[in-house]
Amino acid sequence: RITQSLQRRNGDVTTIQQDEALSAIATALQKFSPTEVGVIGSATSCNEDAYITMKFARAVLSTNNVDFPGRTALMPTYVELLSHADRIPLLCTLPDVADADVILCIGIGASNRYPQVTARIFRSILNGRHMLLVDTWHSDFAPYASLHLTARPYADAVWLMALAGLIDPTISQPYTADEVQAVTGITEEQLQSAAQLLREGKRIAAIYDTASLLHMSNPESVRALVTLMNALKSAGAEWCGILPMVERCNSNGVLQMGMAPAVLPCLRALTDDEVSHRLNDAWGRGVPRAPGLSVEEMLTAVEREELKALIVIGDDLLTCGYDQNALKGLLDKLELLVAITAFETPIAEIAHFVLPRTIPGESEGTYVNMEGRVRRVQRVVESTGEARQEWQILTALSQRLGYEMRYGNSQDVLNEIKQVAPAYQAITLEAVAEGEFIVRDGLGMLNHSSEGASDAERLEVRELPATTSEFPVLLLVERYYLPWFSDALALHASTLRREYRLRFTPYVFVNSTQGHELGLRDGMPALMKSAAGEVRVTSIFSDAVPANIAILPQMFFPELKQILGEVTHDERTGAPIYPAISIALERAR
Repeated sequence: RITQSLQRRNGDVTTIQQDEALSAIATALQKFSPTEVGVIGSATSCNEDAYITMKFARAVLSTNNVDFPGRTALMPTYVELLSHADRIPLLCTLPDVADADVILCIGIGASNRYPQVTARIFRSILNGRHMLLVDTWHSDFAPYASLHLTARPYADAVWLMALAGLIDPTISQPYTADEVQAVTGITEEQLQSAAQLLREGKRIAAIYDTASLLHMSNPESVRALVTLMNALKSAGAEWCGILPMVERCNSNGVLQMGMAPAVLPCLRALTDDEVSHRLNDAWGRGVPRAPGLSVEEMLTAVEREELKALIVIGDDLLTCGYDQNALKGLLDKLELLVAITAFETPIAEIAHFVLPRTIPGESEGTYVNMEGRVRRVQRVVESTGEARQEWQILTALSQRLGYEMRYGNSQDVLNEIKQVAPAYQAITLEAVAEGEFIVRDGLGMLNHSSEGASDAERLEVRELPATTSEFPVLLLVERYYLPWFSDALALHASTLRREYRLRFTPYVFVNSTQGHELGLRDGMPALMKSAAGEVRVTSIFSDAVPANIAILPQMFFPELKQILGEVTHDERTGAPIYPAISIALERAR
């Protein structure tokens, strides 16, 4: 635990009074232009911390280079659902899921990823209702599904549009039934069964994992799901709702606070006049108009020596699939690196200044859960040493840069959020305490029509590489686990740290039967070969994985990228695209 401010100079790290550190940081920041600085926030920050982080970047540093790791996973949902005011009513809540007659589950993985959602799914099933499960493998949900469809990855938009066409024949179809089967692996008969199941329900909930790398990972898929939900409503369903599941505790809230290079509070665009005027009035300064850099673009700019100063909050960079060794070497190029964190981490080790951050129990503020419900956390113990919340640290730094931010507590920050964010105007702490305030009205771009969602143009579908006799297994990368494995807060517990490191070497999940046929042994070393080389891994047998497919948890990709290839990014959303390759597996000798 870091409880005192630290300074690194000439390789030596010493403690420093926080006031002195803030003054030194302010002096160093003043020599950089707005395009040379960036701020990387955290999805674990409360709304008040996230808002001040966004305000500090835009009002004090005059830059839109502000973002948080993992945001790009939310962007397909943002682009096609959250940014459309007329689609916001499709969002549903956890009680809605429990009350649904039919729950459409797309790529949700194992039941332990989202326990709160899992509880609602099983409550619905115990009450005699139905689950329609669509996934690449047979997760532990499969035995409880009324209908389970095994779909190929990256092709959700195709089968969703085909399913919408079966519900509403007026929706034009870009593919024939045979083409749908060829692309998705789902037959026309299976889609007919799914359509019948959905028609029988009066209350339909659709849920998907925004962190999945294989399903619902592009805007077309989310748009097709919206089309399906609207078709069901037109066909007589009482209500239809969508619950995008988010991985980190406040990804929704941080994004709603505008911590993104081209997004203002309430998910409005930089060009949105209403919110821009509200911010100008509250800040006394205009919002920069030039779009900023995403996390990935900031890291690229660091490599090119175009970005020279960076403030990094929290430890999210360590839990979002980045190569930690490469990241450490890259950030070491910065002229100024400030880390606001609670624990000793690889980033803190190379930072020029480290400012201690509070941890849960020491902080207070509000969060937005995956259903849009605002919840409040309160301080139960005093902060340790010099540890402060981000809003306290950044307001003190702002003052040294000549811009006054005056807040006595987090509620003062929330009051300003109410002034600038239309969706939060009616929020009260009493409603939050009762769990009654759900953010809906005021989100999204106003007067944004959803016309075109049923466009019959052929969809661009990512092709999977063909397997061969030499490389008979298709390797897919998936966000298999929640990111506790490199979260400093979780691994601060010695038991978790010790037990996790018992299996720290890369492993792949393979079909149990096929694993035996290949001569592999469960939990034992194997050689994974591709056209680019070979690497030693551990093979883990699983009946959930289909034959001829192997699943590599995303956390191990950086260690194996020399034989797997490089990650690319979607040009529209910035979401990572991991390579899918053909491999061979054999027992290691």
